[in-house]
Amino acid sequence: MLAAIDLVDEAAAKLKMEITSKPIELDEVDREIIRLEMEKLSLKNDTDKASKERLSKLEAELEALKQKQKNLSEHWEYEKSLMTRIRSIKEEVGACFTLLCIFCHIYFHGVIWALILVFILG
Repeated sequence: MLAAIDLVDEAAAKLKMEITSKPIELDEVDREIIRLEMEKLSLKNDTDKASKERLSKLEAELEALKQKQKNLSEHWEYEKSLMTRIRSIKEEVGACFTLLCIFCHIYFHGVIWALILVFILG
């Protein structure tokens, strides 16, 4: 039983780390935006036709990437808020279980306590 609890705790810790760390895809989009912004700055003062065409294409790419960045960031924030809520519910359930254990210990000794534990733990 303890091994199963350890596995659940380990999985929860890994999930928490994945949720709180910036997703790889979002990080890649951020870096690509920075790279394109730098290229855009270098093309701003160029007046030849190829540079102007590249700048126009670059601005369209940037616009699409910024929208993708916004969507990914919103999704990541949503996932983080879900994890916070789950953690809060887990704490509430733990507190309720503790109160139930105290109540059972005080008011129902022996067999009834054992039956409740068997029922809860399956």
